[in-house]
Amino acid sequence: MSLGQFLRPYAKLLLITLSGYTFVFAGLLSFAFQLNNEIHDFTSQTNKIYQHPFQVNAAARISRQSITTLRNLLLYGLIDQSNIRRDTFVVETDKIQTTLADNLNIIQTNFLGDMTKVTEAISFTLQLQRIQQDIIELLINHDITNAEKLIKNQATPLYQALMNRMDYIVDYSSNKAANLVIQAQQRSEKSHTTLWILFTAFSLFTILSGCITATMVLRNLFNRDSSLRKTHEDLRIAATAFETQEGMLVTDTNNKILRVNRAFSRITGYDADEVLGQNPSILSSGKHKKPFYLQMWKIIKEHGYWEGEVWDKKKNGDIYPQKLTITAVTDNNSVITNYVGTICDITLNKQAEKKIADLAYFDPLTRLPNRRLLMDRLNHSLLTNSRHNQKGALLFLDLDNFKTLNDTLGHDMGDILLKKVAKRLVQCIRESDTVSRFGGDEFVILIEALSGKSTIAATQSKDIAKKILASINLPYQLNGHDYSISTSIGITLVKNKNTSVDELLKQADIALYKAKDDGRNSMRFFDPQMQANISNRVALEAELNHAIENKQFELYYQVQVDKHNNPLGAEALLRWNHPNRSLVPPVEFIPVAEQNGSIISIGHWVLDAACAQLQLWQQNSSTESLTLAINVSARQFLQDNFVATIKSALTYHKVRPELLKLELTESILLNDIDKTIVKMNQIAALGIQFSLDDFGTGYSSLQYLKKLPLFQLKIDKSFVDGLVEDKCDQEIVRTIIAMAHNLGLTVIAEGVEDESQRQILSKEGCSHYQGYLCGKPETIDKFEARFSQPDTSSTPVALTALFN
Repeated sequence: MSLGQFLRPYAKLLLITLSGYTFVFAGLLSFAFQLNNEIHDFTSQTNKIYQHPFQVNAAARISRQSITTLRNLLLYGLIDQSNIRRDTFVVETDKIQTTLADNLNIIQTNFLGDMTKVTEAISFTLQLQRIQQDIIELLINHDITNAEKLIKNQATPLYQALMNRMDYIVDYSSNKAANLVIQAQQRSEKSHTTLWILFTAFSLFTILSGCITATMVLRNLFNRDSSLRKTHEDLRIAATAFETQEGMLVTDTNNKILRVNRAFSRITGYDADEVLGQNPSILSSGKHKKPFYLQMWKIIKEHGYWEGEVWDKKKNGDIYPQKLTITAVTDNNSVITNYVGTICDITLNKQAEKKIADLAYFDPLTRLPNRRLLMDRLNHSLLTNSRHNQKGALLFLDLDNFKTLNDTLGHDMGDILLKKVAKRLVQCIRESDTVSRFGGDEFVILIEALSGKSTIAATQSKDIAKKILASINLPYQLNGHDYSISTSIGITLVKNKNTSVDELLKQADIALYKAKDDGRNSMRFFDPQMQANISNRVALEAELNHAIENKQFELYYQVQVDKHNNPLGAEALLRWNHPNRSLVPPVEFIPVAEQNGSIISIGHWVLDAACAQLQLWQQNSSTESLTLAINVSARQFLQDNFVATIKSALTYHKVRPELLKLELTESILLNDIDKTIVKMNQIAALGIQFSLDDFGTGYSSLQYLKKLPLFQLKIDKSFVDGLVEDKCDQEIVRTIIAMAHNLGLTVIAEGVEDESQRQILSKEGCSHYQGYLCGKPETIDKFEARFSQPDTSSTPVALTALFN
């Protein structure tokens, strides 16, 4: 507005009233003219500019909130996939992305700062939309591993980059807003002072120059005051924008708090009047040392900006994590006038991150480190041992008969026991050591910083293992149930990085297997021979599965005689003609067959071969009355179809049942004795005889012995060996023979190797013998050579043809 425009309404009046007051009034007019231009320019500039920073600020904060919401949505989806449904999840993410796109358009239209940041933010948003679609599909398909990798490797860096661009836009617009607020306050104060001066001057002039001039001037001033009121309204809008969801505080250059918003009070618990004039250090938690703050202020002085994560303390004393941004506000001369801080409580984010880490590295039931975390610590231990010339130990634990607890009291009780065991294990070791749960009832303990000497380290490990065994053996209370359990421990020393982690675990596992094999509730150290034995066992097991189909089994026969040395029959003894190991005795492969279940098919082969041989003997007058005893394993006897299998073999080979004798061990009596008796009676009804093998070494329950349909008791070789010199063995043998006779059973002694043993047995009433004195186990050719009939020589050929 020009001077002529300003004076035109007052020209006629001024010509009349300027007489005598020209000099004074000219000065007043010049002052009023300058004030008028300042008000007009400031009002115009404010009307034009104030909209941009606040619109951009609001849009940027909404965008940043949308980004955080979208990221949390994906994180919670990763943590709990059960809440993910394609329809609601996709609609929710689309809604957030639409809001984000709309606000980015507002920012692009109104932002007055560096537009490259806005362009980059839009580009990152488009990339995130594509990546988020992939993550959503993976989460919906429950592919957690790939979703986690995509979030970690691609989405998280883009989130961080996008949040950096949003932080720049928010800070830039916040600075603009803060400057406008401060400048407006200064202009308002200055304008009010000037207005009062001008009002006084014009009041005096009005008195001197007349009511008309005063009225016109006052009306003009009223119009100017209306403009100022509008400016104050704009400042009120700016103050509203200051009240965002994030806490904000403004300080002077002396770090005295000038202003805070409501979000600041909500986050910290401090009301505005409690912190105004205070130093922000009242929020310090004490977690950060002085060098941290010195470095922070150094960066602010150099760059005018700092952001990072800080642990602060609320009014109630709670310590919480927050994201803090500090921006220096400068005037037109680049002199710092204020500092603006923005705080955001990130407690929920930290909790989500911790939950994800717990799922990845800790067992959810016991809260112990899982296999993944133990492997990492074990690798670190190997490196540490090499550097410090130390050793460690790896203890592999497995609870004995844990399955019994689950089967009897339920899996809930099993879980309670696992928690209590985990607690006891932690109490048995140092804080520097690691207890981990591998799954099920398996635990692995890593003991570190043991002596560099192997013998001392082994002793230290043994002491710890003993402590663990004693602790685990103490009784447990499981919801009112008293329960006791033991554990077996395999131990291997952790020496240096030359041994791999997998190899150490394998060694400890082998030692654990040995501890269980030796009776459980014990510990065993790994030695290379264990591994060799395991390897041989695995190889033997694989070869055993092909032995029948490759026709590698053969029956040997050991004669059984009466007191006159007349052959009564034989016991069929299985031998394995291994192509590489030569003749393998049963003691080496039968336990393996029992464990892997191949004993069933082997037992069927023996039964069939024995019946085939009896069929051949029946065709020869010199062998037609011979009996043949075969051993039946408990596992084979307990098969539901065992009776039917025997019937089938007898029928197929047309064998007289009384010539077949089944030798059972006392271990059969340990399983459901009533069913055992029923099954034995069914077999005895066929005419087959039973001999109780190794009598006196096992169960030997007289209560059930009288109920069993036995034909014969067999005195174990262990009693016969000491029969000549050991009075205890003599008394045991005497008792067995007397009891057998009282029960109406025959008695046969095995392992009879010299005449003195035979004579004692005969004297006590035992009239049947088997052993090296009578004959060693031999092939069918040699066995049948005992009989003089000429047609015996053709028997092996017929037997071979039968099985081919």
